[in-house]
Amino acid sequence: MNNKIICRADKANKQGEAPLYRQFYHEGHRKKVTSSVVIKPRFWDDMAQQAKAQQIQSLLGFVFSEY
Repeated sequence: MNNKIICRADKANKQGEAPLYRQFYHEGHRKKVTSSVVIKPRFWDDMAQQAKAQQIQSLLGFVFSEY
């Protein structure tokens, strides 16, 4: 089974966050399963199918420094 994690920028909410989907083929048919995870598309690396680490780390550092 071939699996991919994709960021659906076309399904972004009002805050600009897009859901992550798991895409796979089962018996010759493409299936997409949504997750409860959302991310801003600019922080997603389509080729690596993962979050861009430096941007996420800097964002988390900024968020946690406010507390």
